Amino acid sequence: IISWQPSVGAKFYVTVVKASSGHTAICTTDHTNCEPSPLQCGEEYNVTVMAVGDTCNSTAMMAGYLSTPCVPMNLSVHYNVSTAQVMWSAARGGSSYSVEAVTDQGLTVTCNSTNTSCYLNDLQCGQIYNVTVKARNQACNNTVVSAPSPCPPTNVQPS
Repeated sequence: IISWQPSVGAKFYVTVVKASSGHTAICTTDHTNCEPSPLQCGEEYNVTVMAVGDTCNSTAMMAGYLSTPCVPMNLSVHYNVSTAQVMWSAARGGSSYSVEAVTDQGLTVTCNSTNTSCYLNDLQCGQIYNVTVKARNQACNNTVVSAPSPCPPTNVQPS
């Protein structure tokens, strides 16, 4: 989801995300957020939000990019008493990973990594853990370059 601050004089907003491959997604809304889709995993998208008013338009461009990481593949877990090493293949577009192991009773153990493995510690004996690996990235920063009239959207960012 991409969000921004409301613009004075804006009637609606048009958000365009475009990848270097040419893939483009657009959403139009009268709210201050939208979710352009479909986005392709691993692609880096430039984001533009245009505020459309009665007489003119104003565009804000997000410095940086929006990227949806692909799903980590080839998950493997190697247990050793109360510790488990979790390993996976790198996910395209991912720069860090969070690993969560949860039992049916709700016991949760987590670890985070910028590599393709991490250790889950303090596992309980006799429990069955469901392990999930999520890829993350630094999608954008909050810098906005804009032109006046109507006031451009500000604080454009994915959330």
